[in-house]
Amino acid sequence: MSYYSSGDDDDDVLNQLKNLKVDNLKSPGIVEIMFRWSLTDVFNRNLYKGEVPKIPRIFNSLEHYLSSYSKPLIEETHADLRSCMEIISQRTPTVETICVEEIPAAEFYYTVKLLKKPEIAEKNNFEKNVAYEPMDADIFALMRTKPRHVSDLSRDESSYILGFVVRNCDYEEKLNDLQHVVKLSRKLEISKSYRESYFMVFLLNMTTTIRIWRSIDLEMAKERNLNIINKIFSYDSLVKKDNISSSSLPKKFEDACVSENLERFSLNDSQKNAIMECLSMRQSEEMNPIQLIWGPPGTGKTKTISTLLLALLQLKCRTLACAPTNTAIVEVTSRLYKLLNDEQILRDVNFSTGDIVLFGNKSRMKIDDNLSQIFLDDRVRRLDKCLSPLFGWRHYFSLMKNFLTNAVSQYKEYVKMHEEMEKLKKEMQEKNEKAKKEMQEKNEKAEEECKPVQPFNEFALSKYRLYAKNLEDCIEVLCKDLPRRFITYENLKCMNIALSLIKKFKDFLVSAICSDEDLEDVFESIPEKSDEVPLAVISGYLNMLDHLSIESRLRKGRSFLWQLLVKISTNLCPPDLSDSTAAKDFCLQNATLIFSTASSSFKLHNTKMENPLRYLLVDEAAQLKECESLIPLEIEGIENAVLIGDECQLPAMVKSQISENAGFGRSMFERLSSLGHEKMMLNVQYRMHPFISKFPNSNFYNKEIHDGENVLDPSYLRNYLSGPLYGPYAFINNGRGKEESDKHGRSQKNMIEAATAIKIVEQLFKVSEQTKLKLSVGIVSPYNAQVYSINDKIGKKYESLKYFSLKVRSIDGFQGSEEDVIIFSTVRSNKSGSVGFLANAQRTNVALTRAKHCLWILGNETTLSSRENIWSKLIRDAKVRNCFHNADDDAVLYKAITKACIEYDELDDNLVNNMNSLKISNNKCYIGWRVVSGGGQRWLPETFSGNMNDYDSALCVSPRRFPGRRFPKKANVVVNQVSCVSPRRQTWLSNLQMDDSLWGVVGLPPITMGSYL
Repeated sequence: MSYYSSGDDDDDVLNQLKNLKVDNLKSPGIVEIMFRWSLTDVFNRNLYKGEVPKIPRIFNSLEHYLSSYSKPLIEETHADLRSCMEIISQRTPTVETICVEEIPAAEFYYTVKLLKKPEIAEKNNFEKNVAYEPMDADIFALMRTKPRHVSDLSRDESSYILGFVVRNCDYEEKLNDLQHVVKLSRKLEISKSYRESYFMVFLLNMTTTIRIWRSIDLEMAKERNLNIINKIFSYDSLVKKDNISSSSLPKKFEDACVSENLERFSLNDSQKNAIMECLSMRQSEEMNPIQLIWGPPGTGKTKTISTLLLALLQLKCRTLACAPTNTAIVEVTSRLYKLLNDEQILRDVNFSTGDIVLFGNKSRMKIDDNLSQIFLDDRVRRLDKCLSPLFGWRHYFSLMKNFLTNAVSQYKEYVKMHEEMEKLKKEMQEKNEKAKKEMQEKNEKAEEECKPVQPFNEFALSKYRLYAKNLEDCIEVLCKDLPRRFITYENLKCMNIALSLIKKFKDFLVSAICSDEDLEDVFESIPEKSDEVPLAVISGYLNMLDHLSIESRLRKGRSFLWQLLVKISTNLCPPDLSDSTAAKDFCLQNATLIFSTASSSFKLHNTKMENPLRYLLVDEAAQLKECESLIPLEIEGIENAVLIGDECQLPAMVKSQISENAGFGRSMFERLSSLGHEKMMLNVQYRMHPFISKFPNSNFYNKEIHDGENVLDPSYLRNYLSGPLYGPYAFINNGRGKEESDKHGRSQKNMIEAATAIKIVEQLFKVSEQTKLKLSVGIVSPYNAQVYSINDKIGKKYESLKYFSLKVRSIDGFQGSEEDVIIFSTVRSNKSGSVGFLANAQRTNVALTRAKHCLWILGNETTLSSRENIWSKLIRDAKVRNCFHNADDDAVLYKAITKACIEYDELDDNLVNNMNSLKISNNKCYIGWRVVSGGGQRWLPETFSGNMNDYDSALCVSPRRFPGRRFPKKANVVVNQVSCVSPRRQTWLSNLQMDDSLWGVVGLPPITMGSYL
C-alpha cells in the first residue's frame, strides 16, 4: 500500500469533475450486462448455452431482425472477456494509479490519476511488462496488486473490480494525459485518511461491440436511416426487383459518364458489367438497392472497386467505402489514390484530393506519406492552420502583398528600429548588470542589438523567403485539401501559376546583381490594378522571364505575382474554421469519397450533412458480420449499397462456439446469396499459374473461373528451384514431423515442418541473391504458434533486402495478399487424423490461392487424408496430377529434416516407426552426429568405422528408442574418449576414427565430446 499526494491543480480538476451531471455519464447497456457477471460466470463456458437461438435467414419484422443479434453478441462478448482473463500474466498491459476518487453525482463513477504516462513498449519486446495507456471504451480490472497469473483474480471477493473507461466531451477538456473518468462494476471503498494506489489491468476494448450494440437497438435504429435495412430483413421485396436489369436503362448514361474510363483500364466483360450494374441502380428506383459482386481470388476485385469509385467520383456521387479491417480499407484507398495520380484521369475527372478522405486509427492503418495527403487527422491539422480566421491563408496572402508593394517602407522602418536598438544598447551599457537584465526581459528584441543593419537586398531576400515559405504551404493546402467545389478552375490555375512564380521570383532575388538603389527602385513602383494582365499572358510569360534583363524580370515577376495574389484572394472564399472540430466536420461534410472501416463509420452518425452520403460500397463484405454491416447502412442518406466479397473465403472471426453455431459470424453477403440474391461474378483470374488455380476452381467455384491470358502465357512458369518437388504446384509429404501445442494450449506447431519451410526459403534466397531476381515469398500457416516459431527462427535475416522479401503470417493475415511463392505449412501430424479447423474449406481456399507462380504445400499425408474432407480430395488430386512428392526424396530437405529431428529430440517416434533409417551391415554403422572440438561446433552427417574388439555393448542405444537393438560385436571401431549419451545410459569409447568417404543415414542420438546435445 502506497501513499501519494497530488498537486493543487489536480485536486481542482477532480473537484470540478465531481459536479458533473449524471445524464452526461452513461455507460452502454452491454457494459452493464458485463458488470453483472461474477468471476464464476465469466469462466463458465456454458453460461448462455441454450439461450442463444439460431439467427434465421428471413425475418418477420425489423424488431425480429435486430433482436436476433443481441444474445449472440452478448455471448461473443462473454467469450472475449473470458479469453482475455485466462491469459492474464506478468506481461498483461498494466498501469499504476495514485488517486481514485468518487464522483458523488453518478453512481460507481470515479476519476483516476495515473502514476505516470505509460511509455510505448518496444515491438516484440517480450521481456518487460507492457505499459497500459487507458483508451476510450476499454474494459479493465482494477486490482490492489500487479497480477502475475489468472489465479490472482480469485484470491478473495475484493481481488478485482471490472471497470470501463468513459469518454465525454463535457469533461474531456478538463483532463490531462494522466487523468481519466471510469465506471466500476461496483462500489470501491476508498480510505479517507490516505490515497491508496491501484493497478488498472487491460482486458479488452469494447468500441466495435458498443457500436454494434447501438446499431441493433430498435429505438436508436428507428431514428436512423432504414431505407435499405427495411428491404433487407424482408427479402421478398428484393426478389421482386432482381429481374430488373440495367440493360433496360438508357445508354446515354454509360456513354456520357464512364465508358471512356472503362476502356482505359482494360477491364474484362465481367468487370465492366459489374460496374455498369452498380452505376445503373442509381438511376432507377425500380432496381434492387443492393448489389452483390462475387470476387474470387485473383479476379481483379480491387481494380474493379477502384474503377467504380473513380466513376462515382466523376459523377460527384457522395460515397462511403468500407471494409472490415484497416488493412483492407487502406488497400482499396491506396489503389484508387494511385489511379488518381494519372494525369489523363486528373484532366477527365476534375477532382481535388480534398474530395477524398480516409479516417481511422493512424498507427493501426500504418499511414504512409502518400496517404497522409488524404488522411483526415493530417488534413485537419493542415486546414486548421490554413483556414484560421486570424493567422490563416488570408494573413499570409496579406503579408506577401504588403511586402511586394511596401518593401522599401518596411526597410526604412527596419533601419529606424535598428538605430533605436543601438541607442538602447548604449543606454543599457551605462547601467548595472541587474538593470540590464531587466531591460532585456522587457524588450526581447534587444537580443538582435549586436546584428549589423542589413543592406536592402539582403533584407528583401530574407523577408521574401520567410513570407514565401508560409505562402507556398498555404497555397499547397488550398489546392490539395479543399474540395473542388470551393475552388474554381480559374482559381486553381492562378494558384498553380503563383506557386511557380513564387519560386522564380526568389531565384531572381538570389541571382540579382544590382545595387540597393536599383532594387529599391524596382520595389518602389506600385503595380496598378488597371495594369492587370490576363492569366493566359502571365502563364506564357513565365518561361520568357528568364530571358529578360535582371531589372525587367524583377519588375515583371513582382507585378505578376502581386496581381495573381489579388485575384486569388478576391475570388477564393473557403470557410473560416475556428478549431479542429470544425475542420473535421468540414472535411467529412464536403468530401465526395469517404473511406473507413465499417466500425469507424459509426462516427458519421454524429456528423450533420446538408448533402448526405448516398452510396455505400463494402469491400471484403463476406468477412463482415451482418450486425456490424448495419453500422454504415444506418448512416443518414444511404440509398444504394454494393457488397463485394467471396463467401468461399474466410468469414468473420467468432470466438464463442455457441455464437458460431447460432450463425453470428454470417455476413449479409452470405445470407442474401444463400437466399438466391443475384451475384455478379468476376470470372477471370490473373494471379495463379493454371496448375495452382485448378484445384480451387474445381472444388470451390464449380469451374466457373477462367485463367487470364497472362497466366496462360508460357513465360508465367517459374522454375525457381531444380527438382521435381519445386514445380508450380506440389504437395510435399513429410511424415517425420510431430505436432505439439504451445505453452497456452491454444495453438499448434510442428518444428520439423517449420525447419523444412525455412530450408526451402534459404534455397530461394540463394537463387535470388545469385541471380538478382526479385522474389517475394510467403509462409502461411493456419496456426499462430507455427507462425511465431518460424519468425523466431528466421529473425531479421530477410528484412529490408533489395531483391528478396519474406512474409510469415497466419491464413487470416494473408487474406487479400499475394506472393510469387507460397509455402503452406499445414502443421497437423498425428495418429488420430485430427486436423482441427484446417478442415474448414474457406480457410483452406484462402491459403491455396495466395501464390502467383509456385505453391508448395507441406503436410503429413497420413494425417490429412485419414478422413474424407477437403484435404483428402487435395491429396488424391495431387497424386493424379503427379504433384505429390515425399520430402525425403530431396537430399537437401532430407538432411534438414533429419537435423531438425535430432535438434528437437523427435527421433523416438520417427525411428521406431522407420527402422529402415538405421542401417547396420557389413560391420558399418551409418549415423549422423554433432561434434564439438576446438571451441566450435559442426554437423557431421557422415559415418565412422573401426574395431570394436571386446566392446559388446558399445554404442548401445536407449531401450526406449531401440528395444533390444545393439551393434554387432567386432564392428571394426577404433575407440577414443568420446561419449555416446542417451537419456538412459552412457558408454565411453576411445580412439574414434572418422571415415569421410561415407555418407551416413541418421539413426542415433547426437554424439559430442562429453555431453549430450
